[in-house]
Amino acid sequence: MIAWIECSGRLPYLAGIVATLDEARLLQAAMPAQVAQLSRIAHRHDLDWPCFVVESSHGFAFCTPGEVTALIAAQLRAGSLDDEDQRVTVYHIVGPFLPDQPGRDEMGRLPHTHAGASDTARIAAEGIDCFLRGNP
Repeated sequence: MIAWIECSGRLPYLAGIVATLDEARLLQAAMPAQVAQLSRIAHRHDLDWPCFVVESSHGFAFCTPGEVTALIAAQLRAGSLDDEDQRVTVYHIVGPFLPDQPGRDEMGRLPHTHAGASDTARIAAEGIDCFLRGNP
């Protein structure tokens, strides 16, 4: 199982990724009250480390390696990506992620790539392994 805390506001972000709902609740309780009020805990029982998070205009999707490749291919087929400003961010999650300060947006510390149409075409064709070998 993987649980996470998603914060909304001006820009949505993940304020933590942990292994249990209890850990997520403890992390949320440690956040400043105004941030905690704008957050929600979510989870997937069928997901474990390592996994991926795809951030797009549709929000955050937690995925297995197979799911991330399929999701990216579907967005590419739908024409929702280009190499300018229509991109997805793909995060590789190998273990728990806790910000240094509870509730703060520190997602930039996670291994990730900002993939446009060219990069996602490569991921769709070769699989997510091309991301793991380095930026697509």
